[in-house]
Amino acid sequence: MSDSVGMKRRGEVELGETLVEVNGLKKHFIDNDGILTNISVDTGDGFPLKYQPKKVRAVDGVNLTIEKGETLGLVGESGCGKSTLLRTILQLLEPTEGNIYFKGTDLTSISKDELRDLRKDMQMIFQDPQSSLSPRMRIGRIVEEPMEAHGLLTKDERQRRAKYLLEKVGLDPSHYNRYPHAFSGGQRQRVNLARALSVNPDFIVCDEPVSSLDVSIQAQVLNTMKELQEEFGLTYLFIAHDLSVIRYISDRVAVMYLGKVVEIGDTDTIFDNPQHPYTKALLDSIPVPNPHRRGERGVLKGDVPSPLNPPSGCRFRTRCPSLIIPEGFDFREDEWDYTLSFIRAVKRRDFTFKSRDKVVERFFDGTVPRGDAGSVIDNALIHIENSDWQEASELLTEAFEEQSICARAEPQTYTQMEDTGVKHKTACHLHQT
Repeated sequence: MSDSVGMKRRGEVELGETLVEVNGLKKHFIDNDGILTNISVDTGDGFPLKYQPKKVRAVDGVNLTIEKGETLGLVGESGCGKSTLLRTILQLLEPTEGNIYFKGTDLTSISKDELRDLRKDMQMIFQDPQSSLSPRMRIGRIVEEPMEAHGLLTKDERQRRAKYLLEKVGLDPSHYNRYPHAFSGGQRQRVNLARALSVNPDFIVCDEPVSSLDVSIQAQVLNTMKELQEEFGLTYLFIAHDLSVIRYISDRVAVMYLGKVVEIGDTDTIFDNPQHPYTKALLDSIPVPNPHRRGERGVLKGDVPSPLNPPSGCRFRTRCPSLIIPEGFDFREDEWDYTLSFIRAVKRRDFTFKSRDKVVERFFDGTVPRGDAGSVIDNALIHIENSDWQEASELLTEAFEEQSICARAEPQTYTQMEDTGVKHKTACHLHQT
């Protein structure tokens, strides 16, 4: 099959060609933990009504392609579906809907035996370098295990290849017989990298592989990964919360929010000219190393909505600072921004009602908007004065937020070509109005 350390690949894809293609991918989970699960209600007509558990829409219609030899970075807040997307692409989770093509083969339509044969070409590096290594196995055996599972090479060849890979990832091959506890976190992650490389994969999925490491160690591991990518022709799909890590390692970046990819483009374009309000908010949250700058920068208020009941239309619209003004209202300059801030403050109940005038001064610079908008706000203030915050919130949401095109229709993907020849895609109504 090979020499002592290298192995041939089948169905090789050339650099720059599409290696992975994801079309309309969905992964929904059934929420069976509710207190009403398995409870039936007697409706009196002889047909009891059984409680229907809701769907958790963890991944809900993702389209993306990954080219051979590139690194696609995936970013987004916790709970937006990034890890679920990775595991579904690798078929560690069965997709609810959609197709996943790897080297032109649809992974959702092949047999388990065919999938198992392809798994050696798709490997994964997990977040925690401690728990992902068996404490009872020596690192040499850990690196050899995937080769043995796939019936690759002889025992002696596997041992030689394991030592070769340990050296490639920056470890001493003489440590072949040591246990994981004898290594630092960064060294253990290098063992994970050697294990992923052992079966000579084309595609490696990296789920926060450096997040638990010190910054200096992160840089070393990332540099090793980039060197190995060039030498072995690897393709990475890379998750990280640290946007500086994503900028350093990625050729392109996909931004994910509540189960959907809202923006994707080459790294420089995403960081220097973001088009989606959520991407801008993420980038604005990066700390600035300047002690003279005060105050918050682009901090998004509110939590990511539940995937059990995602918002209609654009899923980011409940937190979006650029929500499109609903038709039928004549807002003067800044009045819509004031109104939007007021609506969301009422939802969060993050102010104390002392008097109408004080609230108007705080949120509207002393004067509420004129016309119908002002009437709605005045009615909401009456509800708040009577301590009925829920009624006020529902009134404001129904009158303003839910009448915006952002709530009434799901945004289509807007595509523009960059000077680099790479498509920059954004799913936002701002680019369609």
